Amino acid sequence: MLEQLDARTPSFLTELQKAHDAGNLWLHDSLAVELHRLVYIAWFLAEGHHPPFLKHLPQWFETLDLNPDIQHLEATYWAVGDRGARRGALRELALAVLQLGPPPDDTPPA
Repeated sequence: MLEQLDARTPSFLTELQKAHDAGNLWLHDSLAVELHRLVYIAWFLAEGHHPPFLKHLPQWFETLDLNPDIQHLEATYWAVGDRGARRGALRELALAVLQLGPPPDDTPPA
């Protein structure tokens, strides 16, 4: 999944910028949701966990003791209101997840 995130993040960010520049805010937000979902899945898998149901996502960050730096970046994404700042926060979040690398061993995620 990290390979997918690594391969797709640059094109997502380019298309997000294009959608914003064109004033197509629906497309912009739709693409942001897709990339954010990919980030979540890659993050949980990189930390050795199956991605949980999204309804209670913030509680899972703490329950599973996920990387606190990435938790902070994730919270930053939601705290900023400007779409440009959100794109930057999403980029930083994706890059931080990519830095985690693959899970520590070959055992199936918990």
